[in-house]
Amino acid sequence: LAQLVDILENPEQRILPLLYKSTNPKDRQAKQKTQSELLQAVKHLFQGIEETSKKYHELTRAKPEEPEGKEEQEESSNVPALSGLSELYIPETDGQDAPLDVETLWGQVELQNNALNKLLKKSINRLAKSPKDIVV
Repeated sequence: LAQLVDILENPEQRILPLLYKSTNPKDRQAKQKTQSELLQAVKHLFQGIEETSKKYHELTRAKPEEPEGKEEQEESSNVPALSGLSELYIPETDGQDAPLDVETLWGQVELQNNALNKLLKKSINRLAKSPKDIVV
């Protein structure tokens, strides 16, 4: 995520060029680099949220005591993805100036956000019903 921090710390050089077209090859290369870094950061964040959701489900699921081993590993792979997607799909663009299919990206992020919203509401209700179980 260091790339994302760099982009956000330098919006004039990194974000502003994304808003306009330029005929300068250096500007186009910088724009492509920033766009690629942003897409990688979004992909990383998307996967991080999915992994965190899986871990949350594993921790909150009631299960009997089992010896550590292969059975435990198999169970963790059966935990459903939050959005139903294993990763963020980013369609390939043919040309350098080809527009990115943002509708596809936003649709996937919206699926994850809706599922995350439901999970958060359920978790808050669970905590409100049993405050004595909260470990600080």
